[in-house]
Amino acid sequence: MKNFKQSLKVAIRLLSQSWIPAVMALIYAIWEMRSANDEQRTAANLVHSWGVTFFLISWFTGQWFRTSKQISDAEQLGVIQQSLDKQLGLLQEITEVALNEASPIMFKSDSEITGNESIKPPNEDAIARVLAEIPRSPKGALLVLGAELERELRQLLWSSGWVQSIGKTTITRSVEHLVTMGVVPKNLGSSVKAFLDVRNRLLHGYGVTEDEVLRAIDIGLTILRAVLVIPQEHHEIYHPGVDVFEDADATSVRPDVKAVVLKAISPGASTYSLKIYPTVRTNFVKGQRVSWEWDMDSVIDESWYRHPDTGAVQYGWGMSAAFAGRSLDEV
Repeated sequence: MKNFKQSLKVAIRLLSQSWIPAVMALIYAIWEMRSANDEQRTAANLVHSWGVTFFLISWFTGQWFRTSKQISDAEQLGVIQQSLDKQLGLLQEITEVALNEASPIMFKSDSEITGNESIKPPNEDAIARVLAEIPRSPKGALLVLGAELERELRQLLWSSGWVQSIGKTTITRSVEHLVTMGVVPKNLGSSVKAFLDVRNRLLHGYGVTEDEVLRAIDIGLTILRAVLVIPQEHHEIYHPGVDVFEDADATSVRPDVKAVVLKAISPGASTYSLKIYPTVRTNFVKGQRVSWEWDMDSVIDESWYRHPDTGAVQYGWGMSAAFAGRSLDEV
């Protein structure tokens, strides 16, 4: 049944595209028959004249529309590239501002150390992957864009701790949640709807034109850029776990508890701070980006820890739930 419906759609499309050349060819064939002598006025000659003329007209109109479509696609791709160049320029300006405002390195004697390091621009890898796919396949680029947008939204919500009460982190729910929080403008919701309409029709096998695909890519890249520039603090593992003590003299080690050292990187990556939290997890990896999650069933009393860099015993916390962040690749 599905194949029959698809075949019917193809037949209707062919009929709509070929009836004008067919009528023009018939008019020419009749005119040619009237100009011929009686011996040449046969049905075979009429069909032959119509077939040759129909083929030539169809070929010419097909070439015309194909060339016109290529020009239109090239112009739209150029517009998308110009738009992305402007967006990436804004990202670079944000990075330069963050660099100019960065504070010098400061060290504290308690559990927090702040400083700055080599400034990294906002992550443009997602945009680059989409742009690389457009020349090969605009439809493929649209699907890649959808996956990148969903991944960036999911990681944003989990790394910032904004994921509570949202349920499944679909693109629609995620953006609606960010709009409710006031993190992104309200009109981004309508842009998401327009983008998903084309992407979902493509995923489910419904017909979408190349123009629709290119417009959806332009909209989707704007949404993705809006997500990438949302200010947020990133957390990665600085040290997977150091000993935790029940006393300031560091003589009594707490069993089954470690102190995980997080590097909290500021929005714009201009500064960072080291933060200490208790944890019962043992599978953290240095440099791993983690979500902002807590195990409220595991509460650790007042504790001290030995700093991983200096070896000095420092005060950790009065009472704290256990940190339970997961790798962002797992969320």
